[in-house]
Amino acid sequence: MTSASVVTTRDGDTVRMFQGVDGPFYRACNGNRCVNCRDLVIALEHLKVWRQKL
Repeated sequence: MTSASVVTTRDGDTVRMFQGVDGPFYRACNGNRCVNCRDLVIALEHLKVWRQKL
């Protein structure tokens, strides 16, 4: 499994796209917190929620 692309937000958060067996998935990371999502929009929403809680 390799990372195909990376999105970095202006706050320094990252979303990496990986190609899995069932299609692409996205890993959103904020500091030491990460979550795997099936959709880029959902991954970005996780980052937004985490920033609001800080």
